[in-house]
Amino acid sequence: MKYTLRFWLTLLFVVVVFTAIVVLSLKLLSSLSRSIAANTGAEVAHQATLLRSLVEPGLARIASDEREQQPVVDFAGSFQDDVWIYGPGGRLAFKAQNFTQPGSLLEQARKAALQGFPFRHAELSASRQIVMAAEPIRQGGSVVGAVVVANNGSDSLAIVAETRDRLYVAAALALLVAGTLGSFFSEIIARQVAGLRKGSLAMAEGNFDLRLKGLFPDEIGELVNSFNTMAERLGSVFSALRAQQEEMSTVVETMGEGLVAVRADGSLLLANSAAYELLGPPLRTLVTKPAGVAFAGTRLAGAINDALSCKHVVETAEIGDRVVLMHASPTMDDGTCDGVVLIFRDVTRQTKLERAQRDFISNASHELRTPVSALKGFLELLGEGASEDPAIRDKFLGTMEMEINRLERLVDELFTLSQLDSEQIYLKLARCEVADIIHNVATIAGPLAEASETTIKTEVDPFSPLVWCDRDRIVQVLLGFVDNAMKHSPSGSPIVLFARPDVGGVRVGVRDAGEGIPTGELNKIFERFYRLTVKSEDEKRGAGLGLSIAKEIVEAHGSSIRVESVPQEGSTFSFVLRLAEESST
Repeated sequence: MKYTLRFWLTLLFVVVVFTAIVVLSLKLLSSLSRSIAANTGAEVAHQATLLRSLVEPGLARIASDEREQQPVVDFAGSFQDDVWIYGPGGRLAFKAQNFTQPGSLLEQARKAALQGFPFRHAELSASRQIVMAAEPIRQGGSVVGAVVVANNGSDSLAIVAETRDRLYVAAALALLVAGTLGSFFSEIIARQVAGLRKGSLAMAEGNFDLRLKGLFPDEIGELVNSFNTMAERLGSVFSALRAQQEEMSTVVETMGEGLVAVRADGSLLLANSAAYELLGPPLRTLVTKPAGVAFAGTRLAGAINDALSCKHVVETAEIGDRVVLMHASPTMDDGTCDGVVLIFRDVTRQTKLERAQRDFISNASHELRTPVSALKGFLELLGEGASEDPAIRDKFLGTMEMEINRLERLVDELFTLSQLDSEQIYLKLARCEVADIIHNVATIAGPLAEASETTIKTEVDPFSPLVWCDRDRIVQVLLGFVDNAMKHSPSGSPIVLFARPDVGGVRVGVRDAGEGIPTGELNKIFERFYRLTVKSEDEKRGAGLGLSIAKEIVEAHGSSIRVESVPQEGSTFSFVLRLAEESST
């Protein structure tokens, strides 16, 4: 059973009042009993003196004379006393006993009185009620008899009983009043305490706007005022902390780097959205498992363990298809490492660029060295006498011209890539007719097709809409597609230039019936200097820059190249050009 503060306060109030009433009542009854016993004893002693005066003249006749006995009987009846009269020699001369049982006390009183001493005894208790007095009767200076008067104290006991009953009633009324007042005041106190409890719970939940009201200017009222002051100050402090926390949360969430905070036991404390996006599964595992388990199998596991050993660590590792640079800094508390703050930066693009730059320089050097070496060799041969033979000389000069053209194309492609990388190439966008672009490319590629023993066909809607593009760059891209198709198509096969409506614009491209592209190489053909595997040394090969340049130009137009290829059945390269009406708005 749950007892409330109201119950305990009321009980305490009632117990205190009850204890006070009991103590006071006992003291009062005890004092009253002693006082009544003393008064009754004095009264009975006075009655004994009166009776002695009454019987002293006729003491000798009282034993036999009824006229002498009648005053004694009337005296005993009027006071409701028991009377014993003793004559000479201590013989009982007369008695009137109706109210008491004196027992041995009567003999004590008789002996004392016959010896000339007054006797007094008062006993009004729960076990015995008797008040007795004895007086000696003297004649000529000698004791000739004695009178004994006894009373049962019924009147006195009635007074005590009535007083006790009234005290009981008064006690009951006092307890009722005490309980009522105790309940009232305890209710007031309990309500104020309940208000303090409610305010404390509200503060625990983060509500610092609640204000309490004190009912009286007492200690609880002062406590209520102190509580309100504390709530106001804590509210200000927590508002400032909340504002700082929101600012920190905003800063953390808007960071480009991934931020992860780990406790000393390796469990996750905090992570921003950039970290989840960057790290992926390992960080999601860290939500339920320690860092050593979440990053197991990666280079970051050892680095994080070193950081938890209070070391500053910088580590680069590959997570999935990304390259991540991690800075780990331990957090200290009283000289002890209590966690680690990890900053993750995605350096995939930077790493790829650095790798691409190295590969580009290496490949470009190789591609430039080949025609230069060929030209140098031919020149040396011509200088050593090969020029004297017209047939050999003309063959060498033709080969040298081909190598120079190849070198020129390579330099032009490298220059174009450089412009695209540095964003120094600007598209001259204008409204263009798709049919005109397709037919222009077919016209330019016609002689090349005849030389490679292939045919050029076009599939163009004569009513095709205008598109928004840089005509020269699109022609360059399509010529590159046609050139690749010629290199990888068998003699007599058709190469189709097409333009057809598509979602968002017009799809243009080149389709051939050549050898196709191996499935494993589809995702590599747009890499710089990448060339398909050749089947023979006599097969014509380019520098591997055409498709990468085409990709950059198409993406600059806001589109992307789609490649569809089936081995031994042919390939299709295409992209979408936006409609001029949509692009100009």
